[in-house]
Amino acid sequence: MLKNVFTNSSKPLLVNTKLNDINGHDAERLTASSLTLALNSRISWASRKEDNAKTDLILTMLHPWIENKAEVILTQVKSGKTYAEVNPSDNYHFKIVKNKFKPYLNLNHHTLICWVERESNEIFWFIIKANSQYYRNTYGSSHKLSPATRFDVIRVINGFGDTNGGKGLQFATKEFNAEQIRYKYSYESFKKLRETAKICYNKSKTKNLLSNIFGNIEVTNYGWRHMTRESRWSQYKVSSFEITPILDKILERSPTKHFIQNYWEETTEFYNYRKTEYLLEYHKIKKDVFSKSKLIDVDVYVKLIETVEYPKNWRENSKLTQTINRRVIFKSIYYKQKSS
Repeated sequence: MLKNVFTNSSKPLLVNTKLNDINGHDAERLTASSLTLALNSRISWASRKEDNAKTDLILTMLHPWIENKAEVILTQVKSGKTYAEVNPSDNYHFKIVKNKFKPYLNLNHHTLICWVERESNEIFWFIIKANSQYYRNTYGSSHKLSPATRFDVIRVINGFGDTNGGKGLQFATKEFNAEQIRYKYSYESFKKLRETAKICYNKSKTKNLLSNIFGNIEVTNYGWRHMTRESRWSQYKVSSFEITPILDKILERSPTKHFIQNYWEETTEFYNYRKTEYLLEYHKIKKDVFSKSKLIDVDVYVKLIETVEYPKNWRENSKLTQTINRRVIFKSIYYKQKSS
């Protein structure tokens, strides 16, 4: 049999240094080919001078929702347990050896770090932002490279955290009554508040709302049903109804902060599905209190649901860009008055 040609051959023993070099080169090539497919990108190999400056690859990716725009990201590839490890039994949590990545702090550009798990050939990633002074050392399964990563990369590099958040936005409200919060509005005034909110909500459904970190956001009946569900407390409904008139303006702003609240994955015979719930936080929005004619600072919270569909065999699919689908749907909005 042909396999016997290699069974009895003698191979030269490789010292650890040489073996590490080979593993590193192999990891770079695997990562480059996978990034090309997953991010719909083009890869350039860094020169020796750039390699010494902690850059292995220069990645140029097409923006997922803005035509004729590209993002250029410097990329570093690592492999082996010297740098990180992953625990499949713990929902594929990816844990890095933090001290190994200190050279990428306080740089004037973002750095995409890709780590190859040699046993499974899976690639995990995280981004150290420009001028960062620290970074997390544990990441969830959403940081396993896939076609959904193209949306995550844009979200991370554009989600700096806009300290101005909702600066300049304001909405009208009645005075807060801590003792009688459920009776902040009479029955008739509450009914009118709800009707006004519904009209504004329906107008938002007809608009093309584009966020720079989430792309197109759909306002559907799902969000209204969630905010008006019977089990929801009255004070939270009031909070949502009062802020709804400026919902469209808020969604088009960059949030001050955003977090992943929940994450789900499903698999069918041919497709993978990823569902992520995000919490967006906006600062510097003001409410205009009728009875006191004054503006009060509030924090506004928005929840979005992102769902991504892509083929299981995405590394071997010749029509990959045609088979990736994504939707971002509005779930809820509410505000809280800042504590004095």
